[in-house]
Amino acid sequence: MKSYSTLIFDAFDTVIHIERERLPEHKIGNSTGHTTAPKVYEVYTKEDENLGFQDFVSGFLESSAEAYRRRKVDLREIPSADRFRIMLELLGTDAGRAPSDLAERLAETHMEHFGPALDIRPESHQLLEWAHRAGYRLAMISNFDYSPTLFACLEKYGVRQLFEVIVVSDEIGWRKPHPKIFEHTLKQLGIAPAEALFIGDRLDIDVDGAAGVGLDSVWIDTGLQEWSPRHAQPNHTIGSLPELRTILEGIEGGSNG
Repeated sequence: MKSYSTLIFDAFDTVIHIERERLPEHKIGNSTGHTTAPKVYEVYTKEDENLGFQDFVSGFLESSAEAYRRRKVDLREIPSADRFRIMLELLGTDAGRAPSDLAERLAETHMEHFGPALDIRPESHQLLEWAHRAGYRLAMISNFDYSPTLFACLEKYGVRQLFEVIVVSDEIGWRKPHPKIFEHTLKQLGIAPAEALFIGDRLDIDVDGAAGVGLDSVWIDTGLQEWSPRHAQPNHTIGSLPELRTILEGIEGGSNG
């Protein structure tokens, strides 16, 4: 069986999980939601105190959906501050009167309160430590619009130093599954695609993107997607990240046998 020198991980829902109950709590009628919107609204109302919260939330949510739509068109990243510029346009905020740094401050506030919801589970940490001790080079490719929050999470959970290369879409400008973000990572590592194994939870983004540049892949089947022939065939399928160790030990055992 084929062996690999390098493991390249997706970030969200692979290594990092979002625990939404850790987001700020907000009551809407009789229901309780968890969102950063109230905190972002506090910053916004310092500039426009006449906008009601419900109208603000409409723009807050629609700007996220619009950024998502634009990203899918050409797989170019829209940084978090640009997402909030979209929100300001949707809210009809007078760009000429608003402070020039308002979008940046809204993005920073959003991420300040989003960051604490990010979690790296103990079993994932253990898998990364094991892979590092086993001699694998580790890298990460993430579709994320505010890299400081991603790096802070990796630092918080003590795993950033395990990754030799970390490529985030807001820094390079391209999102998975575009080949450029994968090719950039391989260039940074100085390796050919045949030397690495990509691990991720999305068929359309991770498995298809990896296959597009000749990378083998492990798909973490979370039950949210179902494989069909329109997708590339992952080389291995697992149910959770810790199962990767069994796959790798089997590969190494087979290659040495």
